Amino acid sequence: MMYDYFKDLGGGEIEFAELSDSFQKLKEKIESSDIIYLPGGNDKILIDRIKERKINHLFQRYNKVIIGNSAGSLAMCKRYVVIKGQEGEPKTTTKEGLGKVDFEVTVHYKSAIPELSGQSPDRELKTLSRKMNIQIYAIPERCALVYDNKKIKPIGDIYLFDKGKKTKL
Repeated sequence: MMYDYFKDLGGGEIEFAELSDSFQKLKEKIESSDIIYLPGGNDKILIDRIKERKINHLFQRYNKVIIGNSAGSLAMCKRYVVIKGQEGEPKTTTKEGLGKVDFEVTVHYKSAIPELSGQSPDRELKTLSRKMNIQIYAIPERCALVYDNKKIKPIGDIYLFDKGKKTKL
């Protein structure tokens, strides 16, 4: 299914990293690619597998396009935000990502599915941004952030939480 999706978008040669791939094979696939797609799913599993395979440094050096969908976008951050109630999380917190980008995001912002959006996301994000003195980009469904040469461009309605305040970008 994903193969057809990327082909329909105009992808030429399409390779998928497999759990069974050797480190050398993963390195070759990453270094020869023009785009890397990191899927959604369980953020902890994705990040842990990348770290276990010891390929994190390959992402750090990679200077082409990386597309992160949900968990994939969280993985690229130095830290990311999980809101109380998202997938059973007992409290709003930050978690360690891979550190490709130096800003925080939260995904599924204001989703119609409570397990994805969390409980009281505005209150939680305002409080966290103020207490930790961090900027948090809240990304709703069907929206995205484009990060290129240290510049952020929103696609759709992205919100920035900074010093306890919420701003629409």
